[in-house]
Parts: sequence; C-alpha cells; structure tokens
Amino acid sequence: RHIDLAVAFREQSQALIQQAYVEYPEIPAGYLEAQAWAATRWQHRIPETTPTHHDMPPVYGLFGLYGTDQYGFVDLLGRVAEAAAIPREQLLASEAVYVDAVAAFVAARITEYGLEGRPFEELRPIVELLSGIEVTSDATRYAVTSHAYEVYRTAGSGIDLGTVQVAPRAVDLRQAFTVNELQQLQAQTLV
Repeated sequence: RHIDLAVAFREQSQALIQQAYVEYPEIPAGYLEAQAWAATRWQHRIPETTPTHHDMPPVYGLFGLYGTDQYGFVDLLGRVAEAAAIPREQLLASEAVYVDAVAAFVAARITEYGLEGRPFEELRPIVELLSGIEVTSDATRYAVTSHAYEVYRTAGSGIDLGTVQVAPRAVDLRQAFTVNELQQLQAQTLV
C-alpha cells in the first residue's frame, strides 16, 4: 500500500511538472525533475513530517525549499509564497499550488536574470538559487556548487523510478562548471 501511494504521488508530481513546463516555457525541460530529485529524492515534504538532519533546518515541498533565513540559508519558501501572494501554509497544502508557485518563481528569475532561451548550462545562477544556501565562505560556495552539480548530473542521466521516467537531456558539464570545480566535484575525497 505504501509503495502504491509513492508511485501515485510520483506520477501526479510528474504530471504537475509537465503542466508547469507548458505554462512556463522559460524553464528548460528536465530542470524541475532534476531539482526535485537532488533536493528531496522526489518527496513532497511538509512541516509535520519533515525530520531535521544533523541539526539542519528542514526543507519543504517537492523542490526542497528552506523556510528560514538563519544559519546561512535562504527563506525560499517565504519568497515563493510572497511572489505567489499566498500564505506558506496554502503553498504547502496543495502540491499543485506548490509546483505552480515554484515554477512561476523560477520562470520569473530566469526572466529577471535575462536568461530566457539560453542553454541549460547557462542557467546555473537559477540552479544555485534553488539550493537555498547563502554563499558566505568557501565552504558554502562548495555546498552550492555541489547542489548545482547534482542537479546537472541528474538532468544529464535522467530519472528512472519505475513507473515515472524522465529522459536524460544533453548536458555539457564543462559548460556549466570550471575545470577546477569539476576536479573538486569528481574527486574521491577532499581535504
């Protein structure tokens, strides 16, 4: 029964994301799925069921938005709710509302940054924004870069969750990251 609910949720999520691409053509295909996978492993997290992990603040919704400006994080949940002109609770109460509001927020940032029609690899500022981490040091820069790398790798390899499949898209990591970044991101260990 639990597996059936997870499958149904993933199928519903995929349908909502496909609808978002139609409504917001500025967003490149594959980005929303890759963000959902990198941030939450495709789970719509809500406050009552979101555990903290290693004293980190919880993330909310399918795309893993932080709900605080403390500890070096960015309150993307609040920013998306404000942009959609709805309370946070309403944003999280409906996955359809949440996916649409986040997609509208992402599309608006793409336009704001002048990135409409640019190759997916050039949307790294948007991918980094959705990490929800404020860059204040080399360590936080690495965390944001790691998030972006996970999103781009996921988009490039696709997602296969059984009944839900997202085809891989062409992603040139050398266009999205510097040589030094790729060496760090692909290293076995870092000191």
